[in-house]
Amino acid sequence: MKYIERIRMCIIYHNLKIDRHKIVIPLHFPSKKVTLKGEFIHIEPNFRVLGDGKVIIENNCIFAEKFTAITNLHQVKESGMLPYNSKDDIVKNVNIQRNVWIGANVTIFGGVTVGEGAVIGANCLVTHDVPARAIVGGVPAHIIRYRDKAKYDKQNKADNLYLPSKYKQIGHV
Repeated sequence: MKYIERIRMCIIYHNLKIDRHKIVIPLHFPSKKVTLKGEFIHIEPNFRVLGDGKVIIENNCIFAEKFTAITNLHQVKESGMLPYNSKDDIVKNVNIQRNVWIGANVTIFGGVTVGEGAVIGANCLVTHDVPARAIVGGVPAHIIRYRDKAKYDKQNKADNLYLPSKYKQIGHV
């Protein structure tokens, strides 16, 4: 199947917001809990933000299905209530920098920043910051390796970016 045919199927499946941002988002999307700071963002279904914090997303990011951000961190301390007292929750945002690819079924805790160009493998639980260009996997997520800095910088400088190139193919840029 040609890419343009797949995009047309995607448009039927998603609410495709064609404006200056060129963003693909699911029909049911927690828009009040997400700040889209860039263009060319692709989000698959079942994107959830649990808690009172936000997910802040920069340019050219891709989220596979079943992404979850947990932004309220419960504190287990002697508060007089069991199992915890939600009044003691710590609310933290999740920050996703540019050119990040997040695989399916990933959970990220509040307070985490995913660095520019990072890749989060499927089924990860991310509890700490992910450095720029790191490729992480596992539970909890750990660094497997890094993208080559010289190649990454060359592609980034040349604007060799996946989502903008696909939108150009279908005439939305």
